[in-house]
Amino acid sequence: MTGKSEGQATATDATTGGLPQPQPQTNKWRNHAERLVDTHVQLLPELATETEMSKSIQGHPMSKVPTTPGSGRMQGDNVAIMFTSSLSSESQTAPHIRSAPFRAERLAKLGNAIITARRAAKESDDDGLAPGEFLITLDGQKPGNNVKFTKFLKRFGRKLIKKAFTVMYDYDTKLARKDRVKGIATVCLQERMQVIAMDPHRLQGKPWLSLPGNTAGDIIGPLKLDRYADQWLLSFKDKRELYGKMRLPVGGSLEEEEFEDDEDDKVDDDSIPPYFMDDGIRGSALSRKDDHMEPVTYGSLPVEFFSNVLDGLSIRDVVDITPADGNLALACIIKQRGYVGIGFTEFHCTALRSHLVDVVLECFGKDGHPLFHANYKQQIEDETEARGEKRKREEEPKKPPKEPKEGKEPQEGKKPPKKPKKRKDEETSSDEETSTATDGSGESM
Repeated sequence: MTGKSEGQATATDATTGGLPQPQPQTNKWRNHAERLVDTHVQLLPELATETEMSKSIQGHPMSKVPTTPGSGRMQGDNVAIMFTSSLSSESQTAPHIRSAPFRAERLAKLGNAIITARRAAKESDDDGLAPGEFLITLDGQKPGNNVKFTKFLKRFGRKLIKKAFTVMYDYDTKLARKDRVKGIATVCLQERMQVIAMDPHRLQGKPWLSLPGNTAGDIIGPLKLDRYADQWLLSFKDKRELYGKMRLPVGGSLEEEEFEDDEDDKVDDDSIPPYFMDDGIRGSALSRKDDHMEPVTYGSLPVEFFSNVLDGLSIRDVVDITPADGNLALACIIKQRGYVGIGFTEFHCTALRSHLVDVVLECFGKDGHPLFHANYKQQIEDETEARGEKRKREEEPKKPPKEPKEGKEPQEGKKPPKKPKKRKDEETSSDEETSTATDGSGESM
């Protein structure tokens, strides 16, 4: 299973994320979007054991690509193992409020599988992370996770070189994700990102791609977060299939969830996450229903963030343990980097690929976007105009049929017979008869 679908999704296929299906005229462009996605992105489902996972990753060409450590002012080409805690699972209760539960055993299994696969494929003697390989982690606004992230690396017996960045979030967009705010200092606007290596990385300070500041500083941001309604939406039924066993029960009060866990599992009226209707209007309910459309993840990070990390840390290839809604994969497509994502399930891989194709196709029509295609936009505008004219013609009132003259009712299902045309010799004789009759009447007078 590689995460590739057979092509277009059907009209009833929920893996399209609710986006409209392409018209027949756009099939050429959809095929182009599929080729672009498949060139840069490979999706693998998580397997049961570390050995199976290692063999699966080892079969991918990226596992054989060597890193090029920088020297002097050259940044080099680096490979990153990415783990984003907020995307690593989903809480069964109040996922829009509670942080995604962290499972250290899953990180250890997949992290070791990736390191083993790259070492075996390159026939290298490097033990642990090779020069130019990073483990990049985000703590999901739970500082206690940072120590847990590196436990599986201790078995290599090597010193870890850590660099820490503080990721800052825009207040207004962060607030828009919350139902309500109590008290002061309750909206957490920061998260810790660690860049972990076992050899000096040789990276030099450089400006961030689209954010203020420089990689020499320890702050990334402020980042504007996407609205829930603008993210990849799936039905609650499909989300359960996507996450599989990674929809996890948690403990702790909702108010203290961002900081530490409690023994109580307190649930109030805010425990049911919002859902979204076709027009993007936010709805609320007393229970989650199978057909409710929800964001795939409530901890989504913007594409802009991942694009800045790829550029700022000179990352050429990524192995992503937490692909979730695919924003890192999309950043790799835009920046033309290699990406391997390990999905929760086979359904996750299939749905994510279809979603990425839909998003890339949409980007083709956005002015100023790196993936913009003027020809595609013109074609979409022409199709939209043609559909509008067709709809207008259909909505125009039809002319009522002509009413028959009085005394003449046409037979049902039959047209009235046409009058036969007069021949010229008949018309001449008729005229002569009329003239004679007129002359005769004059003589009589």
